[in-house]
Amino acid sequence: MPYIGRPLQAGVRRRYIYAATAGQTSFSGNDSNGISLAYDDSLFLDVYQNGVLLKPVTDYTSTTGTSVVLTTGASTDDVLEMLVFDTFGVADTVSASNGGSFSGAVSMSDDLTVDSGTLFVDASANRVGIGTTSPSQLLSISDSGSARMEIISGTSGTSIIDMGDTADADIAGIRYAHDTDTLSFRSGNDVRMTISSDGEVLKPAQPAFHAYPDSNIAVSNSTSLTTFAANTEIYDIGSNYNTSTYKFTAPVTGKYLIKWAFRLDSSDAGATYYYYRIYTSNRTYDQIVDITSDETYSAPHNIAIVDLDANDEAYLQYQQYSGTNNHATVVSNSALTYIQGILLG
Repeated sequence: MPYIGRPLQAGVRRRYIYAATAGQTSFSGNDSNGISLAYDDSLFLDVYQNGVLLKPVTDYTSTTGTSVVLTTGASTDDVLEMLVFDTFGVADTVSASNGGSFSGAVSMSDDLTVDSGTLFVDASANRVGIGTTSPSQLLSISDSGSARMEIISGTSGTSIIDMGDTADADIAGIRYAHDTDTLSFRSGNDVRMTISSDGEVLKPAQPAFHAYPDSNIAVSNSTSLTTFAANTEIYDIGSNYNTSTYKFTAPVTGKYLIKWAFRLDSSDAGATYYYYRIYTSNRTYDQIVDITSDETYSAPHNIAIVDLDANDEAYLQYQQYSGTNNHATVVSNSALTYIQGILLG
């Protein structure tokens, strides 16, 4: 710790000597050596008269910082000697062995390093950190293991706020790319959402699926519903659709949009009705179609925003109820016959 007080060459004690006149009580200004009396605190002032230490208040007063006034006037040629000690706050220090705290600003002329780099302040690079001194990090906080939080000046014009482990196996953070003016949010070390410079919000990991049957499906009279056998995927983000059971399982609780469409050939007016149902674990969304004449082809479809809890199922069922002819066909066509869904939030 640097010395606090007057420069060392000035010493920590100043001595003033005055030769008294008859009855003199006040002593100030230059002493016999031409040094002007000055003190900062009377607690650090000792006054002697002819070698005898005087008692403050009782024998003299010292309140101005530049004078000492005796209670009883001195005799001719009495020697008044005053010792002034430089003041420094012994009680206002931080202990090296017991620690303490600073209540005001602390200035450093160089970098501050504590405990071999566990805490650093690098003024030259405008960096502060706990646990690391990586040159690119503007702020870095990490424990003795691998957890960390960082604000980084990245490469290619990217500013990064990251939280995760040092192996990048579970990074979560926010990244802003100056060059493209885009903001991205990451978890699991992957981009989960991006906001473009024009305000488009992209969510590449949002659960979604699109499936269709790889062959035609004959529709027969039935008194029960049949599950739509969409066994081929166009996409399945999150792998939540099962091409064997033809069911979507919600990965999280939320609102999901479910849409389906058929190309239905040779529908039969003799059927009492055609029945379609979006089934979910919470409720069903039904549609009944009663055609009045045979149709070469038609395009029944429906859409619903459904409420699913985590692990709830959603799938499509259909039925031709009664009728004399059984030749309706659901045509395999990924553009016309499909079921699809996406998590809205």
